[in-house]
Amino acid sequence: MPQGEPKDEYRDVGENIRHWQNMRFTSMTVFIAVMAGLLAALFQWSANLTSVARISVRIAGVLAVLVFWVQDERIVQYWQHFLARARALEKELGFQQYSSTPPRNRILTSGNAIRFLYFMFFVFWIATLVFYSQF
Repeated sequence: MPQGEPKDEYRDVGENIRHWQNMRFTSMTVFIAVMAGLLAALFQWSANLTSVARISVRIAGVLAVLVFWVQDERIVQYWQHFLARARALEKELGFQQYSSTPPRNRILTSGNAIRFLYFMFFVFWIATLVFYSQF
């Protein structure tokens, strides 16, 4: 079986890295829109909703956070996979775009910031479900 050129694969891997990074922020945009809709239902339209509908909105909030959080973690796994492949190809090609990364902070990362955001939304929706019957 003929093999492709490492340089072509490197170009494709770079496109995949960009794709998964864009996918993460696209997903975050949709997540924020979904949260805004659910929050509007909870706070603005709550008086017009039945108690079953209000509970359903809160359950939908919990489930939406979990779905988007899992999706985000999976997107990061794909991104990391392609980053590792880019670094392996760089050794073969003599490139250093991905392998010479700047020093990283292990705690204050964008990934941890996004995880914290999901966690805070999760705690909020659980709290509204458990503690606040007036919503």
